[in-house]
Formats: sequence, structure tokens, C-alpha cells
Amino acid sequence: MQTPSPSSLVHRFMDKVRKQQTYRGAKHTQSVLTITSNVVYGKATGNTPDGRRAGEPFAPGANPMNGRDTHGIVASALSVAKPPYDDAQDGISLTTTVVPAGLGRDKTEQIKNLVGVLDAYAIEQGFHMNVNVLNRDTLEDAMEHPENYPHRRFVSRATP
Repeated sequence: MQTPSPSSLVHRFMDKVRKQQTYRGAKHTQSVLTITSNVVYGKATGNTPDGRRAGEPFAPGANPMNGRDTHGIVASALSVAKPPYDDAQDGISLTTTVVPAGLGRDKTEQIKNLVGVLDAYAIEQGFHMNVNVLNRDTLEDAMEHPENYPHRRFVSRATP
């Protein structure tokens, strides 16, 4: 049995939702994105077939859970670009993190490759993409010495 594409799943889901009556004739919409609800919903959800344990956060946005993006940032981006915006007009978001070395050997190559990822996502009609290019040492140093990073805004969230 072939797995349905993300676009057909989103479309079939919205077809069913649109058959439901709305309050004051409102239009049914959906979003495939999160800000922090992935943490709240994860706490209230049991184990999932992908190996996620009960209570663990879901991935933010439409992207794969950490460690499950085995084919890299481009594959994740092209996958998240597939759901049709017509059926998710509240937004479809990819939030991804990559270490600088994952984009190339030097700053010039890293910038060129990141631009390539962003271009590919846009060409494939991707809606919204957050890319965090950082490394663990920088984050740990920013937590210990925030005064050294006055021009940057770091948000640090710890999950138990």
C-alpha cells in the first residue's frame, strides 16, 4: 500500500473539516506550524509509532523530529514545501537547525549553500522557513555570558 502524499492528506483532511458548519459562516483554515504548542500537545500525548515517548514534545512546525531528518536539510525543506497552501492558509512552517559546518567548509561556502536551500524551498512554493545556524558551544557560552551577546536575542528553552 502506497503512503498518501502530504498534500493529499492535508487536502482530504480539510475537505472533511469544511463539511462542518462554522460559527457565523467563518471559513475553515488550518496551520501546519507551532510556536510552543508542540510542547503542550506533546505532554498530553502518549507514545507515537515513530519512537517518540509519551510526554515528549512534538517537532515544531511541519519539520521532522530532531534526529529523524536522515536525508538532510534540503530533503526536509522539499518535504515541508509539499502541503498545499490553499488548504493551510494559516501557514506552513519549517523550523530547522544546522551547525555551520553542515553548510560548508568556510563562510563563503556556508552562505552559498544556505542561499541554495532557501531558493529551493521558495521555488517549490515553501511558505515559511526558520533556519537556526548555530553550534552548541555558542549557545552554552551565551547562557553563561549573555553580556557578550548584546546584539543578539537568544531564547533558551529547556525541556525536562
